[in-house]
Amino acid sequence: MDIMDHPKVPRRHTPGIRRLKVKVKSLASEAMIIRREERKVMAGADWAARRDLANNWNTMSSERVEYLDEYHRLHHHRKVDVRQEARAALIAYAFLRGRSLVATDVVVRCRPNWQRVVTNINTFGPATWNDEKSRFEEWVRASNLAKEMRPHLT
Repeated sequence: MDIMDHPKVPRRHTPGIRRLKVKVKSLASEAMIIRREERKVMAGADWAARRDLANNWNTMSSERVEYLDEYHRLHHHRKVDVRQEARAALIAYAFLRGRSLVATDVVVRCRPNWQRVVTNINTFGPATWNDEKSRFEEWVRASNLAKEMRPHLT
């Protein structure tokens, strides 16, 4: 066994993998920032609701409707767009680092967007995608077999 293949030897990040790691961290930060903004928007909606009640209005004011619309737009962006992109980036990062998909993607409710995963690998991985393509397909196939062998986690 070569010393660089030993599990205790830390692997060096290539510049592409380091940039992908930054992307993963920035997506996590983006989710936290959006969640904070959601709370601010809901506070505004609550304020508008209290004002509506104080004025004995039986319907929601247009201001409150705008707050709620903005909340739903932010919430959807965080839960769908940012989450899917973060998952694709994490799967690509795991592949490029040689980690198992089973260990990375533990609880699976839906299939990942493989096209985004491949795009991230193309963008941040080595320049020789044709060599990596067969390794990636084998990695996914092996991970699917491992998932079928383990007990279902839900």
